[in-house]
Amino acid sequence: MNQKKDIEKIYQEKNTAKFFDDERKQYKFQNYKHKLEANFLKKTLALFPKDNAIKVLDVACGTGRMFTEISKLRKGIIYHGLDSSKTMTSHLKEKAKKLNFPVNIKIGDATKLPYKDNTFDVTYTYHLTWHLPANLQKKMILEMLRVTKKNGYIVFDVLNEDFIWDKYKHLFKKKPTEGIYKVDIKKIKAILKEHDHEIEKLSDFPIKNSFIYSIFNITNLFRKILPKNMFHMIYFRVKK
Repeated sequence: MNQKKDIEKIYQEKNTAKFFDDERKQYKFQNYKHKLEANFLKKTLALFPKDNAIKVLDVACGTGRMFTEISKLRKGIIYHGLDSSKTMTSHLKEKAKKLNFPVNIKIGDATKLPYKDNTFDVTYTYHLTWHLPANLQKKMILEMLRVTKKNGYIVFDVLNEDFIWDKYKHLFKKKPTEGIYKVDIKKIKAILKEHDHEIEKLSDFPIKNSFIYSIFNITNLFRKILPKNMFHMIYFRVKK
């Protein structure tokens, strides 16, 4: 079985879904990343007039990590989620039931979105591109643009292959993580072509000790002015 299928198999397992949310809350670096990602998405939704209904698509919605953030943000959000795992989405549906918030869930492929052109105001995904080779990342981004309305937005993240730490990993005998795909940011921008876009950056050193994490990730305090190669994760907000 190849790496991609191994990852998919693990993702589909019941135990993965059961502990998916809890495991991501254990350490400071996970909480920091979640907060930044949630805020980036919230700022995107805030670009629309308050009285407007906003139709959103959460690609690879999983257990609804971002759903719980935006469901309480404002009235008029119409939530759609797509994922490959029925087990994961069953947890999202339970959350939605407790919040009394209607959701529309489909099981499908992010590179072949089962929606018509120009359907959503905001289409977003987090942490999915990492698990897709470059050609599939491109397909997914183009699909997200296709299903998004004119003057709507897509939001996604990629792992930066020019991250400076990766240049020196071998000195500390650190091997690349299997099944993780990093990309050239210039190639992502080339896919976007004429579309206006803004970026957010995160150094994302996954250090479990909170004090040491704070030291290594001090670059995040200066992310607006430091060059992209100082950051592991690059977040895109693209206007269609």
